[in-house]
Amino acid sequence: MRWFHLTLVLIILSLVVCTCKQQNLWEENSFSQCDSDKDSSCDSQPRKQTHWLSEGLKEPPACNFVPEERIDCVPEANPTPETCRHRDCCWDFHVFSPTSTDNLGRVRSGPPPCFYPPNHQHYKVKNVTKMPWGVQAVLRRTRDSGYPQDVSLLAMDIVHISKDTLRIKIYDAREDRYEVPIIDIPDVKMTPQVRDYEIQIQNDPISFKIIRNTTGNVLIDTSAGPLIFSNQYLQISTRLPSTFLYGLGEHRDHFLRRSDWKIYTLFNRGERPTDDPTMNMYGSHPFYLMLENDGNSHGVFLLNSNAMDVAVQPAPTLTYRVTGGIFDFFFFLGPTPDDVIQQYTNVIGRPFLPPYWTLGFHLSRFGYMTSEKVRTVWKRTRKAGIPYDTHWTDIDYMLDFKDFTYDRERYKGLPDLVNDLHEAGMYYVLNFSPALHVTDSTGEYPAYDEALGMDIFIRDINKKNLLGKVSLSTVQLWPNVTAYLDFSNPKASEFWINNMITFHEKVPYDAAWIDMNEPYNFINGSWESCPMGHPLETPPYQPGNDTLATHTLCMSSHQYLSSHYNLHNIYSVIEAKTTYKALEILGKRPFILSRASFPGLGRYSGHWSGDIYSRWDYLSSSVPDLLAFNIFGVPFMGADICGFFENVTEDLCIRWIEVGAFYPFCRNHNDEDSQDQDPVVMGEKVIEIYKSLLTIRYFLLPYLYTLFYNSHTRGQPVVRPLLFDFPTDGAVLHEDRQFLWGKALMIIPVLEKDTDVVEVYFPRATWYDYYTGMKVVTTGRKLLLDAPLGKINLAVRGGNIIPAQEVAQTTKLSRNNPFHLLVALSEDGEADGDLYWDDGECQDPIEKETYNLIRFTAKRQSIMTSVIMKGYMTTMDISTVWIYGVMEAPSRVMINSFPAIYQYDTETKLLKIVLKDVSLLHDNLLEWM
Repeated sequence: MRWFHLTLVLIILSLVVCTCKQQNLWEENSFSQCDSDKDSSCDSQPRKQTHWLSEGLKEPPACNFVPEERIDCVPEANPTPETCRHRDCCWDFHVFSPTSTDNLGRVRSGPPPCFYPPNHQHYKVKNVTKMPWGVQAVLRRTRDSGYPQDVSLLAMDIVHISKDTLRIKIYDAREDRYEVPIIDIPDVKMTPQVRDYEIQIQNDPISFKIIRNTTGNVLIDTSAGPLIFSNQYLQISTRLPSTFLYGLGEHRDHFLRRSDWKIYTLFNRGERPTDDPTMNMYGSHPFYLMLENDGNSHGVFLLNSNAMDVAVQPAPTLTYRVTGGIFDFFFFLGPTPDDVIQQYTNVIGRPFLPPYWTLGFHLSRFGYMTSEKVRTVWKRTRKAGIPYDTHWTDIDYMLDFKDFTYDRERYKGLPDLVNDLHEAGMYYVLNFSPALHVTDSTGEYPAYDEALGMDIFIRDINKKNLLGKVSLSTVQLWPNVTAYLDFSNPKASEFWINNMITFHEKVPYDAAWIDMNEPYNFINGSWESCPMGHPLETPPYQPGNDTLATHTLCMSSHQYLSSHYNLHNIYSVIEAKTTYKALEILGKRPFILSRASFPGLGRYSGHWSGDIYSRWDYLSSSVPDLLAFNIFGVPFMGADICGFFENVTEDLCIRWIEVGAFYPFCRNHNDEDSQDQDPVVMGEKVIEIYKSLLTIRYFLLPYLYTLFYNSHTRGQPVVRPLLFDFPTDGAVLHEDRQFLWGKALMIIPVLEKDTDVVEVYFPRATWYDYYTGMKVVTTGRKLLLDAPLGKINLAVRGGNIIPAQEVAQTTKLSRNNPFHLLVALSEDGEADGDLYWDDGECQDPIEKETYNLIRFTAKRQSIMTSVIMKGYMTTMDISTVWIYGVMEAPSRVMINSFPAIYQYDTETKLLKIVLKDVSLLHDNLLEWM
């Protein structure tokens, strides 16, 4: 009987354990309930904790696991055994040897000495409710986190947006908290019957997994560390399915993010770049793209605008450490990188369609100081015959550096200069700052008087206008005392729009450059300093290497929608949206360039990489920066060609224009302390190289414009890393020196000093030399190519048709020229492509259907041009077709059944065809036999 009773007890115990395990793995139809009347763990107060050191233990149980998987338990400062004990965490007395610390005394690399033990629980599921859009769970706190003001009750919404997009939102179940106000989330669709993913929730401790249905890959697994949710510190960790992590910007790092204990800070910072590749810069983009080991891709976006660190460690594991707001995650299942970016931009907004002229060459500098100097540079560049569309001036055009003014002595001829540019078919862009010069007397600066009367400035904690400084030195280059417009206030938007329109009546500028909009402040916080000890100024955890108010505003300052602590990172997007509305009223398609950024900026503005140095390493880092912003949904991007700070050498400037001719935003710009670096002043050699490279760019602008159409309508990147098209080719996963325009054209720059060759990897495909049409390679391998100074190697990928156009000195003139087709045949003799065309500046051409869309298809020794959309009345004649990869000389070539003139090169296998009186606005058939 004893054996019977013992067996019975064991069976009952096993059933209990089994039942508990089944409840721990919680899916949509398997709910773990918590009855507050019967379960003490449902108590609103955390359970009493015991400390392992107080019990005489050397370490808490289950602390023996590999260093690569350890999640830091005391990330805010150098930990001690005492601080570790306070959080019931593990302490490693032996292994720890930090390699570096930041200015705040935090360890920046290496495994942490204090780390969470496995299954360190902070929350568990209280109850679950089915909703039309998914599931809502309530989570009850079970222990203190060690951070002030833990939130005791959380809600977790699991929202099935579509079959490939999932939203998980974790927030305070009782009290409203700040949420990002600038992203218009797509309408929630009903839960689809078939989804590309499965979600599993474990109850004790609370964590979730997202699993790809087709492969079984676990994409997200938050059991790597505890969920922490206090008032000013939120933390969640996830295991990663691979180390191929991209995104998390803005930083001067490689495109592939590092997983060797690197911390990426996301907090907009206006300082010039440093040599630290993980130093936070002008933008914050809490989005990453992950390439899984089998070639599939997924993306993760945390919709949160508070300052944060994202720590990546070798396990591989990723940990978010956020200073406020909520956890609002979007998961994009791809499965291709293109799919991920399309799904992501469907949430944050598709990139804007740029005016056609913005794709031309731009010339600028800080420190022209007079309109006559601008005119001189413009005239000498025009005279040299360099393709050139737009001139810019920095803040020195203003009267005492005040927005909505110009110096009527130094720039007395500015309106006439702009009109002359317009008559030459060119454009003019002016710089605007979000900080207004504070004056002592009424009437001295009308714009400031108006803003003061409207009460639209950011206020300090005492409800006075916060006063900062936008000055570069003791010499007054910018106003020494400034007040910052609060663009979150609708009245500030009204002020900005009205003043931009009024100023346009004086100086008819064509676009707006919004700068210093992190916002930047040359002093820390304000003239009166920030309130010492205020929780928003000294949060329990401070991301980055300095306190948050360093060279920006006090975090405790007030804005219309919330504190600056919450709104800092989105300041630029609200300003860009307001500026976009102002330019729309002027009647043309808006163009804006912004220094600071956050997800959603690409809907309204482009971006440039800021105040970089004229050095080789900055030339090199401009490429991964370009690739990153194309996955961030900001494809209109580039770096200052030849650099901004310091004097550029001739060789560096030539290599820079080689790659800069293929930045989507192509501008030469430098600062006042450097020598002139516009191409003419640098001599005949540089002039000829500029002309050669910009001629290639202008020839290819119809293709580039079509790529922006695809970006605007479908979210596709304009500039693409090779991994987008070859995700299973391990040789390209680290590649951030070569890049693609669309899928068709590979750009192969030289990024080092003193070399006339470049090593290039050709993924497995058919590739042709752009210049000769000769086939380069079809199998994946590296080649060493000649790259003399002034030449950039370009390769065309088989299977693609690139539309182009005869070149003129401006886009306004070139748009009247005939088109050209560059056809690169695949191994089976096929290719395709598109051409999008509108008037280049009208608003909403796609919505109004005032555009043309032409489809090109090549197969069986023929090319068809088909009109898909015909809404823009113009002429679109085609004069030449070049076909790469025609293996045998044709005996005749026919266009619409009539003979055509042609030339065939037996060595390069290039067939050149000349056409006459052929319009792309009609369907055409070109054949060779």
